[in-house]
Amino acid sequence: MERVRDFFVLLFCVLLFIYEFLALNVRIMFRSIKKKRSRETTPGFKFPVL
Repeated sequence: MERVRDFFVLLFCVLLFIYEFLALNVRIMFRSIKKKRSRETTPGFKFPVL
């Protein structure tokens, strides 16, 4: 039983790590997209923030 519990704890930690990593990547990606778009579009026009 303990081995199964340890496996689930490890799995949870790995999933959490992957989730955090992906969230960070998405945030960086959105930031770079916003910067590019803000340069291209006319000033005063704002994109809806998700």
